[in-house]
Amino acid sequence: MTYPVLTLSDTSLSFDSKPLFKNVNLSVQKGDRICLVGRNGSGKSSLLKIMAGTLCSDSGTRFVKPGSSISFLKQSYDFNSYSTLEEFVFEGLEKKDYLKYEDSFSGIAINFNTNPVNASGGELRRAALLRTFLTPSDILLLDEPTNHLDIDAIEFLEQYLLLTRRAFILISHDRLFLENLGEKILWIDRGKAQKMNKSFSHFEDWREKSYTEELMKVQKLTSKIKKESLWAVEGISARRKRNQRRLQELSLMKEQKAATKALPVNPKFKMSLGEKSAKLVVEAKNIIKTFGENQIIQDFTFSIQRGDRIAVVGPNGIGKTTLINLLLKKVQPDFGTVKLGMALSIAVFDQNKEALPTDVSLWNFLSGITELGGSGKNDQIMVHGKPRHIVGYLNDFLFTREQTYGLISDLSGGEKSRLLLAVLMAKDSNMLVLDEPTNDLDLETLDLLKELISSYEGTVLFVSHDRDFIDSVATHTFLMEENKPIIVHSGGFSDFRQTHPKSYREKESNFKHQNSKLNVKVPAVNFSSPKNLDRKISDLEKKIESLNYEISQLELFLSNKDLYVKDKQKFERATHELISRQTSLQKAEEMWLKYESLRE
Repeated sequence: MTYPVLTLSDTSLSFDSKPLFKNVNLSVQKGDRICLVGRNGSGKSSLLKIMAGTLCSDSGTRFVKPGSSISFLKQSYDFNSYSTLEEFVFEGLEKKDYLKYEDSFSGIAINFNTNPVNASGGELRRAALLRTFLTPSDILLLDEPTNHLDIDAIEFLEQYLLLTRRAFILISHDRLFLENLGEKILWIDRGKAQKMNKSFSHFEDWREKSYTEELMKVQKLTSKIKKESLWAVEGISARRKRNQRRLQELSLMKEQKAATKALPVNPKFKMSLGEKSAKLVVEAKNIIKTFGENQIIQDFTFSIQRGDRIAVVGPNGIGKTTLINLLLKKVQPDFGTVKLGMALSIAVFDQNKEALPTDVSLWNFLSGITELGGSGKNDQIMVHGKPRHIVGYLNDFLFTREQTYGLISDLSGGEKSRLLLAVLMAKDSNMLVLDEPTNDLDLETLDLLKELISSYEGTVLFVSHDRDFIDSVATHTFLMEENKPIIVHSGGFSDFRQTHPKSYREKESNFKHQNSKLNVKVPAVNFSSPKNLDRKISDLEKKIESLNYEISQLELFLSNKDLYVKDKQKFERATHELISRQTSLQKAEEMWLKYESLRE
C-alpha cells in the first residue's frame, strides 16, 4: 500500500469572517499531476499556501509523509534583500549541484549577476522557477508558473513537467498548458472543493454538467416550495401532527434554498465600434530599427488591413513593444516608412497594472477619467456615448458595491486587469492595441474576451504568450527572433510551430546524463516511463476516435441545406461546436505525436 505524500483533511479558511472555502479534503500521491482551478478570488492561492505550510488554516489538519518535502513557487517574491539573482536562487542551496547540469536548464536561463531591481518580470520569474526546481522535494506547488514567461520558456517548462518524476499541483489560466499537463482536477467553486480524476480537457464539460444539475435541483426545490406554500396559505388545519410535519418540512426547504449559493456569472464585456477606419490601417515599408549594436527590426514590410487581428510573438526583450510603437508611429524607424490609415480611433490596453493609482477608490478613478466623460463630481460616466452609473457599469465587470468604493490597492491582479478592461471598453474605437491582455484573467473571463475580440469588426494588434488565446483570435502572427527578420505567418502560433517544431532531445540527454551523476535529491526527470506514456497515448487515441465521430455527426447535421433558413441559431451553434471539436482534435493529434516521439 502506498501512502499519500501530502494530505489535507477538513481544511477551512476565512478572511474577515467571510468563508473562503470549507472542509477541503485532498491527498497527493507520488507522481500526481493536479490542476487547481477556480474563479479569481475563489481561494486557489490560499489553498496552495496551506499545502506548502506557509499559511495556517482555520480548521482541519495538514500531514506530510515523514521524509518527504515540498517546493513552493509563489506568485511573487520580495527581492529587496538580494543584491543579485544568484543570491536569491542559491540561498540555502549548493551552486555546485546546479553547475553539474546547468545546460539542462537553458530554457529558463538567467544572468546571475543581474540586480533584481534591474531585472524584468520574466527574469525574476525564471529565477524563482530555477530556485524551485533546484530545491530537493517530492512535490512541486506552482502558483501561476507561466506568468511573465515567453513562449519558449513556457514550452521548456511544459516539457520539464511532462518528464519529471515529482508530483505537482499547479494553478494556471493558460488553457493549453493545463491541457498538456493536468491528469487530475481540484476545482474550488463557491467555497467547495470538487475532485475529478481526469485530464483538464474534460473539465469544462464536467463544470457545465455540474452547474446544470445544480440549477435543476434549485428549480425542483423552488417548485416544491411554491406548491407547499400554496397548501399552507389555503387554510388547511395545521393542528394534526401530519400537517405540522409538512409545515416543518416547508420551513426546512426554505432554509435550504436560502443557503443555496447563486451560480457564478460572467462579466458583461461589450465593445463599441466607432466610425469605420479606412481599409488600409497601417502600411510599413522596409522599416529598420537599431538600438546600439542590435538591429531590432530588419527590413520589415507589411500592410495591416481593417479587420486583421495580429499577434506579436517572441522572447522577452526581443522588441515586440518597439515594433508596435513603430507601427503606431510613436517611434520613428531608422530607415523606411510607416503610413497610418484615415479615421483611426485607437484604444490601448496596457498590462502595466502598477501604473494604476493605488490610494484612490475605483469610483474616484473612473469618475476622474476625462476621456470617459467623468468629471470626478458625479456618479456617472459616458460609455459608448451614453451615461452609465459607475456602480452599475462596474457591476458588469463583477465588482461589488463595496469594491467600487474600496481602494484599487485592495484588488487582486485579475481584478485590476478587469478594471483596465472596463476603462478600455467604455471607449468607442476601431483599433485595439493589447499588451498581454490575458494576464491574471480566469478561464471564464478569457473565453469571453476571446469571443469579444473575434467578433470585433475593427483591427486588433496584440502581444501575448498565451498560445491558446493566439490560436483562437489571430488572423496573422508576427514571430520575432534574435538577429533574424520578422516571420509573418497566416494563422495562429500552433500552426507555425507544427511546421517549425522545437527539439528537446538534446535537453533530455543532458538531464539523463547529469542526473545520473548526482547523489543528492534533485529534480529528477523520468524519460523512460513507458507505462505512463502508453496510458497517455491510449487515452488520446480514445479521445481522437470520439472527436472524429462527433465531427462526422455534426458535419452530417450541417449538410442539411435548409437548416440555416429554418433555424439560424441552431445552425450557428452547431457550427461553433464543429469548430471547437476540430480544434480539440488538432490539439489531441499534436499531443499524440509528442508522446509517440518520446516513446520512440
